[in-house]
Amino acid sequence: MTTRARPANPRCVAINRNGERCQAYAIHGSQYCFHHAPEVARERSLAHARGGKSRQQIRDVPAPDPKLQTPDQALRALEFALALAYQMQPGGAKVRAIVSVVGAWRGVYEVAELEGRVRALETLVGGGAP
Repeated sequence: MTTRARPANPRCVAINRNGERCQAYAIHGSQYCFHHAPEVARERSLAHARGGKSRQQIRDVPAPDPKLQTPDQALRALEFALALAYQMQPGGAKVRAIVSVVGAWRGVYEVAELEGRVRALETLVGGGAP
């Protein structure tokens, strides 16, 4: 069994709005966490800006109809989910989300494709389904 070691960095020394000490761990080489360290103000500002852009990009993606009655509606919903997954922070969760959505999309696409082929064959053979 593996156990996670506690970070070597101490807790941040900043005091929050409630007058309590910050509970986050200090970044390496500082007494402060990422949110309070004056030396990373520029990086923090850029991170906030990136976060704002991500939220804006998500708003620009049209939300699908919540009723999934056709394969096309399911594919649109999965395209929306994929757009949201691409907005996630880099890491394993993002990769898993993208792989999951792509796998689901493939399944819906294959079923829709097969249904179309069956309909075409039924039309050729006998004028439609029984």
